[in-house]
Amino acid sequence: MSNCKKCGHKTTHTKGATRESCILCVQKHIGSAMVQISEISDGYGFELLVVGNLHEAEDESQSWGELHDELRQARILWQTEKTMPNWVKFETMINEIIIVSKY
Repeated sequence: MSNCKKCGHKTTHTKGATRESCILCVQKHIGSAMVQISEISDGYGFELLVVGNLHEAEDESQSWGELHDELRQARILWQTEKTMPNWVKFETMINEIIIVSKY
């Protein structure tokens, strides 16, 4: 385990993952996607930023398979159908990971 280069909190690395995982950075990217989706309804063109932040959250979550899979599915559904991600589910999953990893 090392510290995240972006936020300074501890990271985890799963064998086969392309990068270290930081749950606080996952949380940050999901939060950014939430804000950008809310601003789309105000007429701002942030569709690509939503995709980018969901992808970054997905990429940062490789150490937590279930969360990673859920984020991937949410990103794909947003890209193809503009289906709203299940923010409450993500918040619950993240909070459980934070409690277990004692952040």
